[in-house]
Amino acid sequence: MTCEGFPHNLAAMSDDHDRRLKSLDDLGARLEEGREKAGLNPAPQGPGATGAAGRALSAAIEFVVGTLVGAGLGYGIGILIGQREIGLVLGLFVGFAAGLRGMIRTMNRADSTSENEDTDGDGRDTD
Repeated sequence: MTCEGFPHNLAAMSDDHDRRLKSLDDLGARLEEGREKAGLNPAPQGPGATGAAGRALSAAIEFVVGTLVGAGLGYGIGILIGQREIGLVLGLFVGFAAGLRGMIRTMNRADSTSENEDTDGDGRDTD
């Protein structure tokens, strides 16, 4: 029993595959060289590429999560003591304070990280 169209010479098939891979690698190298000549390669981005936006988003998430967790815990405790509204309000206050504290802590950590990136120690950008 034979299958029509099935290649019986696997070595030839492997050589063809290797030849195609080499051709693709050559094409990639030529494209990269052309991009460099045309100045189309993007500049490499360092770890602080998102900078302030990333720090602000992190601080906002910290604040929202702290407030929601506090409200949820306060509501749960309010159900246990039979005063849902009072528990919710107290939980919101505690959650707000915890979220604010976490947000400030995140921003202080971000500020200390950016100060460590200052290489000459004068507190100004190096550019």
